[in-house]
Amino acid sequence: MAASLSASLCARFDRQVNAITKLDTGELMALKRMEKYAVLQSSSHLKMVWIERKIGSLTNSPFLCNLLYAFESDKELFLVMPFMQGGDLRFHLKERGTMPVSTAMFYASVAIGSRQTGRERGGKPERGPGC
Repeated sequence: MAASLSASLCARFDRQVNAITKLDTGELMALKRMEKYAVLQSSSHLKMVWIERKIGSLTNSPFLCNLLYAFESDKELFLVMPFMQGGDLRFHLKERGTMPVSTAMFYASVAIGSRQTGRERGGKPERGPGC
């Protein structure tokens, strides 16, 4: 997959998310880069990365970021996902601190709907969020 770097969307000490453009189609995607050294420092961090990769590759849901590609270099791990404007739930919680009950109920209904969608398509329960 050939791509060009568009913009940095999020940066932390151990990971960075960039917007990239796939050269052959012009499609905008998100490239998550993680330092191998940081991932390997904690067994829980390593487990989290493997779970993210597994769920992303098994899921075909309108409510989750599906994994398109996964690859590595000597120093980094890369996950490529469709670009979704707005970030993830953790980002919104960090920015706002708390949220109204109505907003929490909305996010819960989306998560439950995602699980149900997976089951209707013949998926296993572990394919939904919260696993």
